[in-house]
Amino acid sequence: MGLRPLLGSLKLRYMVTTTNSDKFKISLRQNGTHSLWKGIESFTTFQNSQKTLLLKDSIMFLHHGVELLMKEILIQHSPFLIFEDLKDAAKKQKQADECGKGIFFLDKPPRTVTFEEAINRVVAFVKPKELSKTLIGNLFDLNRLRNQLEHYALEVELEKIVRLLDNLHNPLLSLFDETIGDLRKEEPERVKKAWKKVRESAEFYNEIEKEVYDLISRIDGQIIPGELLGKHGETTLPHFTKVSYGSVYQKEKGKMYEMDICAEGTTTFWIIDVTVSRLPQSIRSRLDRLFYLSQSFNAQAWLVIMSELAQREYDLAKADGFDRRIFITDLSDWKKLKDFIICTMIVLT
Repeated sequence: MGLRPLLGSLKLRYMVTTTNSDKFKISLRQNGTHSLWKGIESFTTFQNSQKTLLLKDSIMFLHHGVELLMKEILIQHSPFLIFEDLKDAAKKQKQADECGKGIFFLDKPPRTVTFEEAINRVVAFVKPKELSKTLIGNLFDLNRLRNQLEHYALEVELEKIVRLLDNLHNPLLSLFDETIGDLRKEEPERVKKAWKKVRESAEFYNEIEKEVYDLISRIDGQIIPGELLGKHGETTLPHFTKVSYGSVYQKEKGKMYEMDICAEGTTTFWIIDVTVSRLPQSIRSRLDRLFYLSQSFNAQAWLVIMSELAQREYDLAKADGFDRRIFITDLSDWKKLKDFIICTMIVLT
């Protein structure tokens, strides 16, 4: 084939592949829902494979999806609400009109609002009742995780991410259903299954925490082997008058600290952290946090690890806890403690 026919053939192919039907076009809503679905699917893939970069994908995609869909809410209320600087946007809209193109096709389009500002504007201008203070708090937690990944690194307990996603699921979809219309109906079956898996994981962590809560509620002055708490000799447990889930508040600094369980007696205050992680770095991080809180609140700290550690790791953790006067119990010792307290109660009754 000569040069001219070859060029003609290439030109014909180019014309065919660049027809209007082949243009790349995704709406803001499609872009947002794709990222939202991709994020939750990536999380369940991470759970199956334990490949940590899939956890990064999950957080980044979820954050991206929520941000775009918040902007979709703003656009439906007023297209100009997504712009960071309205004066700059007006100037560039005029420039775009003169060029006969969309504002985002300019060489330097106007900046749009951040994730947090998009939420704040939805609250201020749209005022959907579904965007509650609890949902806002959870969305800002998601934003903090994303920012850590975007600008530095990430170190967070898996159960905290599971609970965050589970807490976001229904409130977030209810918000989008109400403001931009029936998002739940568009949810693919595979995504529904992914959300279900997150729910099951959250229920598992909740059941573990409830087991600890129930046993602590039965503590009432029993004498137990100290080794079950990482101590020497026998230990007399307190008489607790109040056991609760929740937070501890530091009045002097005006800060609230999340804690799994708090237990109070007449002259004692315990803070209990529950985890299923067996990673040494995770346990060290929890012991560091518990030590800080125990000093700040003059409290007895207790780390309950609901998994069995390798003997060496458990010995190292107990030594670290002993030095800082933090009680520490793994799953094997927890079972012994549970049997001991229940048997003691049966004898007393």
